[in-house]
Amino acid sequence: MLVSEMGEFELIEHLARIIPQKGPGVVKALGDDCAVLQIPGELTLWTMDSTIEGIHYLPHLATPAEIGRKALLSNLSDLAAMGGTPRYAIISLSLPAETSVEWVERLYSGIAELARKTGVSIVGGNTSRSPQGVRLEISVLGTVREVEILRRDGAMPGDIVMVTGSLGDGYCGLESALHPEIPVDTQTREILLARYRNPVLYLEEARIIAASGLASSMIDISDGLSSDLLHICNASKVGVEVDSRKLPISDEVTRFSKGSGAEAWNYALAGGDDYGLLLTAPERTCEELIKKISSSTGTMLTAIGRILEPEELRTIILPDDSRQELNAAAWQHF
Repeated sequence: MLVSEMGEFELIEHLARIIPQKGPGVVKALGDDCAVLQIPGELTLWTMDSTIEGIHYLPHLATPAEIGRKALLSNLSDLAAMGGTPRYAIISLSLPAETSVEWVERLYSGIAELARKTGVSIVGGNTSRSPQGVRLEISVLGTVREVEILRRDGAMPGDIVMVTGSLGDGYCGLESALHPEIPVDTQTREILLARYRNPVLYLEEARIIAASGLASSMIDISDGLSSDLLHICNASKVGVEVDSRKLPISDEVTRFSKGSGAEAWNYALAGGDDYGLLLTAPERTCEELIKKISSSTGTMLTAIGRILEPEELRTIILPDDSRQELNAAAWQHF
């Protein structure tokens, strides 16, 4: 059955049976002109991301459930970057009339699965016809204690720059699919593509970092390490030095880079879609923070550089010990 055959209101009722609606603070979710929420006495975080066919995903590279999961994850990653706890989400979905109801069900099943895992209640939304392609927009509200919030403008000279997980996997996954002529073994290609389609959400790690009081700033790596690190530098008005030899790079990215002829550290700098956490912390707290994250979650937290004085340059140390300016080499819409 197509969505045009089912009709808008029946489609909304049908999808409402898939998604989680009840949760702490939800007075009224779907079924009225607005959602009614009773938010506890904390700071409110509010974010929104778009997922547009042909821009944010290619239909032949991901299942509908994976598209839905990643659409919600990109929002949750923004909340994680500020130390927040996600609470509520609203979904706006625009569809071509010839879209099948089964495809939409699978899209929502991906959203619903991650929402349940993270305690997010879907409390409203909208559906409309799209003249071309699918457009999915999700807005998420979360909360954070005022003493725990982490922002981009807290980095100080002498702070250590750290990241979670490995870098460049998502980018190489997309590149491997778009450029099948790059010689790389099938297993490596499949692993990288899986990491692109299903990135890790570092929500638990972010909560621990925020609650510890040991970090000074944080952001999620959605556009690429170089761009997101420069966001911190610009907001904090500081310089930075990154050592390319310390970047956490997976064996798969290393193998892919050998096939492509590009430097693995370039993929780590420029690649988005990893959704890792990029943070700064005073040098005296780094070891404690690394041990805390490792023992609590098993996640690797790696020191990759140092924050410098405002008048100093923003540079990267290359494998041959030379230096070059750190530029924003990442995805931009315009």
